[in-house]
Amino acid sequence: MRKSRKKNIDEFINDADTKHNSDSATLTIEKKKESYKIYTFSLDKDTSDKIDALTLKTRNIRANRSEVVRAAINYFDNADINELEQYISMVKK
Repeated sequence: MRKSRKKNIDEFINDADTKHNSDSATLTIEKKKESYKIYTFSLDKDTSDKIDALTLKTRNIRANRSEVVRAAINYFDNADINELEQYISMVKK
């Protein structure tokens, strides 16, 4: 009886696939491939500390330093030009 159960479990696992058909759509599991290039730029200690603090500030999602920088870039890419210029003038002082 034990071998029979083991065989059923193995058959179940081996019969599984990554594509599942439904009435509305076919879902596939794919790994997204992105390429990254390493860039180096200088930050003062205060700015670097703020990035570190922002990585810890979010509670529902973990973020690393690169993700914080990408989020800020995305935010300002979609921001009004006046808001962008205001923030840039603040950091230039």
